[in-house]
Amino acid sequence: MILAILLVGAVPASGTCDKLAEEYEGASKKLAMSMADGLGDTSAIRKTMRETQDANVLAEAQQTLNLMVAHKCSLPTTTPKGGLYLIPAIECRTARLKQDMGEISSSDEACDMSKWVKTQGD
Repeated sequence: MILAILLVGAVPASGTCDKLAEEYEGASKKLAMSMADGLGDTSAIRKTMRETQDANVLAEAQQTLNLMVAHKCSLPTTTPKGGLYLIPAIECRTARLKQDMGEISSSDEACDMSKWVKTQGD
């Protein structure tokens, strides 16, 4: 009976691993959005704030990676990179600007990160 419990504990919960992998991949999407927000912005204060946010995103990615190790999940082979999702992030940023100018009613479709596709390889 005890052996069965130990064996069950050694198997990673695929739902947990899937969620953690999604969170880890989300770091690249957040970094891409930060890059897109920074295009054409010359404010040193906003640049510093974005850099702080990026550092926080990377710290969260490290915590997620630690949880993946603890749960014995398969690990990603790359680090989070904003360039992986830069085109969808720019499309989102453009949609938000158009929404602000009243050209479109919603930027939700372009900014739905769950639908973003990588624009460059690992």
